[in-house]
Amino acid sequence: MGEYNEKKDTCGTICLKYLLFTFNFFFWLAGLAVMAVGVWTLVQKSDYISLLPSSTYAATAYILVIAGAIVMVTGILGCCATFKERKSLLKVYFFLLLCIFILEILAGILAYIYYQQLNDELKQSLKDTMTMKYKQPGQDKVTSAVDKLQQEFKCCGSNNSSDWADSIWIKSVESEDRLFPESCCKTITEKCGVRDHPSNIYKVEGGCITKLEAFIRSHLLIIGAVGLGVASVQLFGMIFTCCLYRSLKSEPTDVPWHRVHTPPPPTSRDEQALMHMPRRNRILKLDVLMQRDCPFSGAIPFFDRICQHLKDKEFFDGFGLRKADCTRSARQYIPLGYRIQGGSLLRGAASRGLKGKVIPRFILQVC
Repeated sequence: MGEYNEKKDTCGTICLKYLLFTFNFFFWLAGLAVMAVGVWTLVQKSDYISLLPSSTYAATAYILVIAGAIVMVTGILGCCATFKERKSLLKVYFFLLLCIFILEILAGILAYIYYQQLNDELKQSLKDTMTMKYKQPGQDKVTSAVDKLQQEFKCCGSNNSSDWADSIWIKSVESEDRLFPESCCKTITEKCGVRDHPSNIYKVEGGCITKLEAFIRSHLLIIGAVGLGVASVQLFGMIFTCCLYRSLKSEPTDVPWHRVHTPPPPTSRDEQALMHMPRRNRILKLDVLMQRDCPFSGAIPFFDRICQHLKDKEFFDGFGLRKADCTRSARQYIPLGYRIQGGSLLRGAASRGLKGKVIPRFILQVC
């Protein structure tokens, strides 16, 4: 039964490893997509950010860029932690997943909040921005954004073209009697804004505010959907990580036995002498000592002390044994050729020619 449980745990660990590796691969691709959406929002549509009264829209994009970059690094770390089976790396990986999860949830919440407030903010600010800041000193970004907005969305003014009548620039001498900026013209020519001709001026119902609002709303939906979508997928990653961590924690540690389990000090003269021998001679001496008929209750604790001292790399290399042959307790091992009979550990003839080797011949259910 002990052997069956151990194999079952091993198969479960292997399945979790490959499942988590597959998750990390797609998670890395998702991080690349998240970062691409954030960068695209900031680079391609950065002009419109200057027209918005608050920085919430830009903040959601920056959060996606940061989260995407962390996701890509975390995906690589997750692959390393999975295949090396390092519990410390798995802890770091889980912590990073949690941080990314919080960031993406935050981006989704900000996108939703701003989505609800967008119409009111634009109504209050877009007209003021166009009339008070267009073509004013130090407002080059706003001027460029307004021109691009009107040309790209084929609109004129915040609500309609008559909004430009209140513009500081239109009222100034610098406008040279223009009624609208050139960006309001369908066909841009020099001083095309001087004439209020319907055939050449965009007359869009609702003005630029409806166009800009629809544009930002669509982008906020994308940002929110990407953030919340990847965050929901991360829940599976965190669950897989916890399962793999628990599976590895329940398995024997790969640290040398004598560094983890300090054996009790030797008590008898034979044990004390044995502990001071070179490691390769200890097991030979043990083979001689164990030829005595002794009660089972005394033989096993004694063998515990010996095995705990011998279970290190030098011992196993010297006798051609693998550390993987060890399981969780020294009590699961007895010298080859010995058998249990009548409560005593007895030597048999099967050990001739193999003196000194220790293998899992009997699995004792004592732990």
